[in-house]
Amino acid sequence: TAQLSKQRAQQRCQAAMAAHIDAAAALVQQFTSAGCIIADPQAAAAKLGALIQGGPSNLTVIADFDRTLTGAKSASAHQVVAGVLSEPFRDVERRLFAHYYPIEQNLNMPLSEKIPLMEEWYRANHLTMVQEYVSRDMIADGVRKARDSGAFFARDGAADLLALLRQREVATQILSAGLKDVVEEALIELFNLPKWESPTDVN
Repeated sequence: TAQLSKQRAQQRCQAAMAAHIDAAAALVQQFTSAGCIIADPQAAAAKLGALIQGGPSNLTVIADFDRTLTGAKSASAHQVVAGVLSEPFRDVERRLFAHYYPIEQNLNMPLSEKIPLMEEWYRANHLTMVQEYVSRDMIADGVRKARDSGAFFARDGAADLLALLRQREVATQILSAGLKDVVEEALIELFNLPKWESPTDVN
């Protein structure tokens, strides 16, 4: 009897996994129909099936902020801060951007060469920024102004995704090289979320 119960449990588990894989395969089909390129659809379906089977409590979502959660042509978190700082700072930032952005976009440059230059850009920008006075209220005002002007906006569907993750209590980490204060304000002003709190992290 114990053996029979064990066999039935295994059968139920196998049936559930098969259903999860079928659901995942349907998702992969939707992605490819929408124009997404998936190198190995079968492997992708297996991985999605495992995620579905694991459930929300075993899932962690890690998302970049600038031009991932925000739109492809949205202002960056740094650009939002620059909007509330002095004109001399913005002039320095524009010159740094003109110099380093083409390097960032250069797909032919080895990462071993590119990363030190990106770190150099980050340090130069922040060394200039820390000489400025900026308050949390100024950042909040800058986020709202950038939003209202249409320069700072969420990617289509991103607000619904974050709301769903919060509703399902899925652990979510948002990573950004920009200021945490800007990202936190953006979650409220762009994504219509209440104040972000644990278990979700912003780094």
